[in-house]
Amino acid sequence: MALLHKKVAVRWVLVLIWLGVLITVVFGAFVRHQLMGGKKLGVVGVWAVKVASYPKQVKDAFEDILGFNQQILPNKNTAIKGLVYFTNQKDTAALLTTVYNPQYSQTAVQLINLNNGSIIHEWIPPLKTIRSATHNQNPFFQSSVLNAVRARALHPLLLSDGSIIAKFNEGPLFRLDSNNHLMWMIDGVFHHSTEIDADGNIWTPTVLDTSFIPESLANKNRNDAIACISPQGKVLLKESVAQILMDNGYKALLLGTSEIEEDPLHLNEIKPALYSSKYWQKGDLLISLRHKSTVFLYRPSTHKIIWLKTGPWLNQHCPDFVDSTHISVFGNNIIRTFALGGDKLFKKNNEVYLYNFANDSITKPFSKVFSEKSIGTLTEGRAKILPNGTAFVEETNFGRAFRVSPTNVLWEFKYPIDDTHISMLSWGRYLFKKGEGKYNYCEN
Repeated sequence: MALLHKKVAVRWVLVLIWLGVLITVVFGAFVRHQLMGGKKLGVVGVWAVKVASYPKQVKDAFEDILGFNQQILPNKNTAIKGLVYFTNQKDTAALLTTVYNPQYSQTAVQLINLNNGSIIHEWIPPLKTIRSATHNQNPFFQSSVLNAVRARALHPLLLSDGSIIAKFNEGPLFRLDSNNHLMWMIDGVFHHSTEIDADGNIWTPTVLDTSFIPESLANKNRNDAIACISPQGKVLLKESVAQILMDNGYKALLLGTSEIEEDPLHLNEIKPALYSSKYWQKGDLLISLRHKSTVFLYRPSTHKIIWLKTGPWLNQHCPDFVDSTHISVFGNNIIRTFALGGDKLFKKNNEVYLYNFANDSITKPFSKVFSEKSIGTLTEGRAKILPNGTAFVEETNFGRAFRVSPTNVLWEFKYPIDDTHISMLSWGRYLFKKGEGKYNYCEN
């Protein structure tokens, strides 16, 4: 105890502070050198990166232990719960969306009647069964994506027999029948969009097991790939997006625009063309690379990029074919930065960009309503322009979905958890009723 009462000279306190600052600076320099592809430090550099990542691992572990749920969000406007209309004209379509359902303490997919907000059908993915069948050795797979508080059945696709195809984001792809029975599962790192082509095959992003850029040059880096899956769950194709860019003369876009990070491209959408036009052929793929702010049209049959455009959208999602001349792009309009708390909106809100192939022009038809409603999801987000000129919009980070005109919000949807909280929405679809069957809905 006597030691605690001894006075410590100020100079020794200053020496300790100086040593702490020096160690922090040197350690930071080691980590930066290693992440930029440097190899001079050898195992010391590898060790430094592992130590730097340890706090996040501890944080994730505590969140899992304490049950912290990233899918439950504060409801910033408690006057809106469930489906709320701002017009007298009711919608005849349905919303297929993924929510966190506290009744089951996990993710659930719901088909919602947009006329009255009732649930037409609900699918509960067998999370424990899928988790026990997952033996993924991909270096980019993290088992925590299958924990109940994190697992999201992302971007579900409804088929006419009542089955759905979805994935646990950054994990397995699976198909469930209408009774929640697992029809098939593909172990892997699947992520973001789930889209169907004119032949009934499924296109989705995945991650290959090995880095594209040699790790001797740039350390571990994600090799994002496009994957084509049959309705029966057979993998028909996997193709590296980085290789597509290289083979089509875009080496500088891939390697020369910024430092090579662990996630250099961030593939987040593969949208198949369901019809041909003057500017694309049926079967072409509209592909989005978020971290390059780039969208391009790729023709798998010839391995050719037939059109590519970088910006004006920033870190975008959800490119879509609108008609024979136009595509739309959901621009998150953020700048990516590790400073000042992370990514930031560049101009207050998101934007829907409408690109015209006929004259290489861009318009922003929903600027007014996006600004007035402060629609501003930093990550994710969906927008689909409908045939009558309105749009379905999902503000994923804040758990809101809308149908909007260029000037007004027609309805807003949230999934309430309790009086003050709502669920995150995980890539919903606006579906048109196409017949009398219970599941006879279509997105296009």
